[in-house]
Amino acid sequence: MIVVRQTAPTDILHHYRTLAHMLPNYAVLLLDAKLQIILASGQSLRSIFQIEPGPSNYSLQDIWPNYLLGSTLVKLHDVAKGIPQTWRMQTLERTLELHAIPIIDPESAILMVVRDATQEQKEIDLLRSDAARYKAIVEENHELQCRMTVDGVLTFANGALCRQSQQTADQLIGTSFYGLCLERDVPLLRHTFRSLSGTKRDLALEIRMRSVGAIQRWVRWSFHPVMDAGGNIAEIQGSGYDITDEVRAHTAEKKQQDLMKALRDIASVLNSTLDLNEVLDHIMDIIDLVVSYDTVNVMLVQDDMAQVVKGKGYEAHHIKGVMSLNLRIKRVPHLRYMWETRKELVISNVPLANTPGLDVPELAWVQSYVGAPIVSEDKVIGFLNLESVTPDFFSADDGRGIRAFADTSALAIRNAQLFEQAKAVAVMEEKQRLARELHDAVSQTLFSANMIADAIPLMLEKHPEDVPKQLRLFRQQTQLAMAELRAMLFELRPSALEDADIQKLLEQMIQAIGGRTLMNVQLETRGEAYLDLTLDVKVALYRIAQEGINNAIQHASASSMLISLYATEDFVELTISDNGRGFDSSKRYHGHMGLHIMQERAQWIGAKLTITSQVGQGTTIDVIWTRHAQNS
Repeated sequence: MIVVRQTAPTDILHHYRTLAHMLPNYAVLLLDAKLQIILASGQSLRSIFQIEPGPSNYSLQDIWPNYLLGSTLVKLHDVAKGIPQTWRMQTLERTLELHAIPIIDPESAILMVVRDATQEQKEIDLLRSDAARYKAIVEENHELQCRMTVDGVLTFANGALCRQSQQTADQLIGTSFYGLCLERDVPLLRHTFRSLSGTKRDLALEIRMRSVGAIQRWVRWSFHPVMDAGGNIAEIQGSGYDITDEVRAHTAEKKQQDLMKALRDIASVLNSTLDLNEVLDHIMDIIDLVVSYDTVNVMLVQDDMAQVVKGKGYEAHHIKGVMSLNLRIKRVPHLRYMWETRKELVISNVPLANTPGLDVPELAWVQSYVGAPIVSEDKVIGFLNLESVTPDFFSADDGRGIRAFADTSALAIRNAQLFEQAKAVAVMEEKQRLARELHDAVSQTLFSANMIADAIPLMLEKHPEDVPKQLRLFRQQTQLAMAELRAMLFELRPSALEDADIQKLLEQMIQAIGGRTLMNVQLETRGEAYLDLTLDVKVALYRIAQEGINNAIQHASASSMLISLYATEDFVELTISDNGRGFDSSKRYHGHMGLHIMQERAQWIGAKLTITSQVGQGTTIDVIWTRHAQNS
């Protein structure tokens, strides 16, 4: 909006309108020789001078702050002499930037342009007030800067790049930028430079620079083409930041995350079996997920001796003797150190080591070593040893990784050892049970048959009419003995248990038991989903039923028993009920080892076992096993 005094000449009004249109965000004033406002316009007119568009007879003195009027009149006096002026002045609220030029016409006038520069002045004041920051930004820039031809020949290198490469600018200029980078990253650089064009003007990538010291340096570079007048790339401008610390931190974090994932995977694999040999094989197969090596072995401890039980890589390196090592721990420095401290041991360079050495002739070829004790319940049960033929192959990080791996392996190894011990105990208990069965059942039956056989010759002389009856009894006893022996042999043959389904196993057991007891045992089955049960599940259910029947015969004085087998696609339920004397279920485990054994067998396959009993009302044993337990 323009405020126009009618005294303004037409040509001045035309030029003024043009200027006002070009500077819409400014306040534009046209003053006569007496500093009366002839014309006024601009979006800032209201905010700066608080005057409204429209007819007006304001003078400069009417809108100008009194405390700035004197200095302004001095400036305008020079303008009236034909000297343009530019200056800034500070009001109470804002900073104003002013431009004033003379207009020479029959009626001399002054054109004044006013801009609100408050925010700009604040930024300048802030920058100037922080001299240290300003210096850091402008004078002490650590950014790497260089220029090069499209072929990568350096034409400029700043101080930061010189410091990193430990060369002067004169030494760098004229050489190839590619020579400063790791050779394996050069193809990527060449491809990047070929991709630069007038439209694709900025490309960034992270490059490994050639190491001057011990640490590999990483730089995040940004490349920008410098175009000539013909639109062709004249040079390439490069700006880079050293991101070595950032990359190392990220690498360390990723390595730690990878280690944790590897350990979780390893724990899952190691705990997938209770066979000690399989556990050791798994260790050999997956340890390289944590640390690389040339050779590796696992030693297990027995008393004060450590014996190599599994190894890998020795044949490939034509190394002999290690797999037969059986060492007294206290006489071998590196094993003794780990035994006593419970800590990992890293010997980066064995020939130069100040740490406990490998004082074993069979390990004389080792140049770098890392090992860790395998500790379970604060007891060293073994050692994990990795060797390399290369000096300085292993680092402290490798030591920490092996220690974590050894800790994870310890549980699997110990579980497998305990399982082997439990199997040995179970075998002994089974032998004792079979001995009792032979004594209590087969031997007694054969003894009875033998007595009958001895009596038959006498009966032929004195009571021949009773011989057929005795022969039938003799046959019955021998058939019973054969059934009992078949049942025992059936249990002793793993293939028999594996090939038969649980129904046939139970029928065989009931047939054997029926011959030596007056208790009536019945089997009831529903469904056929039990046909595909695994061997572990079949054996567990069979042994639980066997223990339940034996308990009923020996302790319950039961006359009848019902064994119910119910199978669906989702679960199998085995129920054993007798009409014996029962017991107080709140004290059902006191003095009943068989009940404990049944509970442990159920837990082993992930089944739920419930025992219900009351004095005088019999006992019910219920086992429920689900398919989910098998998949788990």
